[in-house]
Amino acid sequence: MTDEKACPYCAETIKARAVRCRYCRSRLSALERASWHRSVEGRRLAGVAAGLSRAFSVPVAYVRFAFIVATFAQFAGPFVYAGLWLAMPPAAGEPSLLERMLRELREAVERLASAGAPRAQTGNTERAVVDGGDVDR
Repeated sequence: MTDEKACPYCAETIKARAVRCRYCRSRLSALERASWHRSVEGRRLAGVAAGLSRAFSVPVAYVRFAFIVATFAQFAGPFVYAGLWLAMPPAAGEPSLLERMLRELREAVERLASAGAPRAQTGNTERAVVDGGDVDR
């Protein structure tokens, strides 16, 4: 019986992989990073609503309805959806599009900084000579 456990709220025996207790309907796990990704299964557009519904253990229709309501209220739905599309990884364990873009931007800035202006060493501070002036680094 290793595939069962006791609900911490009502002490009933439930399956070990359960997200909610079927007796008291209590949520058993907090939002885990492993469950935070866009879903291929049940997706209509980009998988954001399906991914949110799985992560929060609510029906996908509720999440889609919330996006529709947010669209009619201040036209926020598409912006929230696009933001979540950038922030949610496409699959578990992969970086999100936003994480990849920020990493590439940071690497580009580091490459520009390292290949940039010639440096002169003065005492304990490293200084870069930029257009006749110098800037502390």
